[in-house]
Amino acid sequence: MTGPLLHRLIRLLLRPVVHTSLRAGVLLQEVVQLLKEEYIEVAETELERIDEKRNVSRLSVMTGVHRADVRRIFKERAPAVGEEPISLLGKVIDRWTNEKRYQTKTGKPKTLTRVEFSELVSSISTTINPGTVFFEMSRNGAITETAQGIKLVRGTRALGAFPDKAYEMLARDIETLVKTVEDNVLQQTVDPSLPSHAHYRTEYDNIFVEDLPEIREWIVERSREFHREVRAKLASHDGDYAENVGKTEESGARVVVTLFSHTEEKTTKKQ
Repeated sequence: MTGPLLHRLIRLLLRPVVHTSLRAGVLLQEVVQLLKEEYIEVAETELERIDEKRNVSRLSVMTGVHRADVRRIFKERAPAVGEEPISLLGKVIDRWTNEKRYQTKTGKPKTLTRVEFSELVSSISTTINPGTVFFEMSRNGAITETAQGIKLVRGTRALGAFPDKAYEMLARDIETLVKTVEDNVLQQTVDPSLPSHAHYRTEYDNIFVEDLPEIREWIVERSREFHREVRAKLASHDGDYAENVGKTEESGARVVVTLFSHTEEKTTKKQ
């Protein structure tokens, strides 16, 4: 893709960034500086991926950022925020909700003893103290300890209280969505015979305002149910889970499924 079509695509992708920047009072000059830094970080990642040497000259030519700016960015920048793997807490929750040994007869997450909780954490990582995981999951409201044992309160990770993590997830969602559209539209998938990636949008613009709370609650609950089904399905095909340990098939492929919805009251009346 080149020329006007590519420029239009980039402008469309930049539009939500500009909206966010304007609402937050971030000026153009600040955005330009951030864009330079991101160009350098992404270029470094790309060179590393193809096992090429990284230096100021190569990065300057590759990105169009002046050499002096590249040097300064190297010296002053903070550590890059990359696409992090599934977090340890997320894996604990996923395994707790999907592996039979951690489920009741009805398929719900069991209430665990301290020993069982430690075994659960250690089955995922032997380098992290289970007590540290217990403290963090208690702090963010994922678990609670009762007289019967440790109970999983929430089967997903709540990010509202952690805005930095919420926006990191947003960045990963945007990157994944762009890859999805590129694969579907530009046919850049590794195997063209594979089905297209899922990409669906439903929008109605004349909904009764008083019905929004009910609709919002309905969408959230259905989304939770769908994600529970997705996690159970993917876990049965994941090499990290107990039932699959020992299988000789090649693993390491990534599957991402994300859902979001948004409701808002109209600022102008429908004509």
